[in-house]
Amino acid sequence: MYYYDSEWSFKYGDEQNTYRQFTVAQAKVMEEELADDFEYLSSLCFMGLLGKGTANLPTSVAYSESDESGTEINSSGIAYTLNSNGTIEKETVYGRQFTYSYQTEGEGSELAREYFSIEGATYLSGDFPQSTTNAEIQGLTLNSQALSGGFNFVTIVSETTYRKFFVGVKGVSGYYEYEAMSESGGSDYNSYMIPISYSEDYDEDITMLISAEDADGGVTKASEEEIKHVSSESGDLNVNLTFSNAKDIDLHLYMPDGEHIYYSHRGGTVTTSDGSSVTYGLDHDSNAACNIDNLNNENIYIPAELIQSGTYTVKVDMYSNCDRTTATSWSVVARYKGDLVVADGDNPVSGVYPVGAGSGDMTTVMTFTISAGGTRSSALRQKSAFRLTHFQPSDIDLMKLEELSFREEED
Repeated sequence: MYYYDSEWSFKYGDEQNTYRQFTVAQAKVMEEELADDFEYLSSLCFMGLLGKGTANLPTSVAYSESDESGTEINSSGIAYTLNSNGTIEKETVYGRQFTYSYQTEGEGSELAREYFSIEGATYLSGDFPQSTTNAEIQGLTLNSQALSGGFNFVTIVSETTYRKFFVGVKGVSGYYEYEAMSESGGSDYNSYMIPISYSEDYDEDITMLISAEDADGGVTKASEEEIKHVSSESGDLNVNLTFSNAKDIDLHLYMPDGEHIYYSHRGGTVTTSDGSSVTYGLDHDSNAACNIDNLNNENIYIPAELIQSGTYTVKVDMYSNCDRTTATSWSVVARYKGDLVVADGDNPVSGVYPVGAGSGDMTTVMTFTISAGGTRSSALRQKSAFRLTHFQPSDIDLMKLEELSFREEED
């Protein structure tokens, strides 16, 4: 038996210029069936659905059928040619020719470039699926605000069993198909999560479309969720924290020189010796002291001029559990010059604060090292050339500091 594994997606068009897109998971072809069973081969229909051709497969198959007198009453055939990388270039099936163009899954789509991607999902071109039932998706919650490069925890808690979810953007071609994986834990309810990862280029309010396919194959009505884009700063280094509901969870970054960036030391503006200014630090402190803003995102950015060579440490802290009756999922991602940094552990990294989680855990979630080529070290040798102006703490920041001081006195 031959196995053909592929992550290719492709579209094909016939002479009527109709287009469809398939995602290839795995095709299994029995060697003996290729040798003598044209019906099986033709049932595969377009050989391109395998994603790639191979020397072990015939490049053409002819078939003819005759009546009892030997007169040919039917004939057909399949033939294809390959690109240099082994993918199907052109294919002739029953006299109709198909030309294939390929792209890797999700890449190149407007959704992935401009809006968001979903890990483990399949990107499909075309219109968002039409509903086939009058049902609406049950128990859907998500963050209604988002930062560029951040996350969104879409959760569904429902008595209905779903097989897959469809996610797209209203007015944008293409959508994602995501296999439903329930985390029911034996309860009467099914619990699902869809991990949305926003593009670094995402910069506008959108209407997110979400629907589901139930166990009987029925598709729900599309839920239209308004997502507001919240501006955030960006630098050569960006560390982003997202959490699933309104708690006061804080992001902390320890720089190689020991500087600690967090709500009480948010960064500031640095003026270089040539007179130019750069800013750095924490630009969002969400739900501070349980003054709920529902952003549920925090972001720390470091520009190129201030990148230090050495090891960075990222911590997450449940400063105040504003609602102890609910668990909270969180995720942290770190990017350097647009790419995920290679961390000691996962990046992105995720976790859960359980129901009733306490405060002040200061959990180390990620460490990573950057070799900056000396740009920061030379700046450190000329500290006198910099004038540092820190961000002024807000009233809410001061409330947090007062609360922290009160806690320390109680301890």
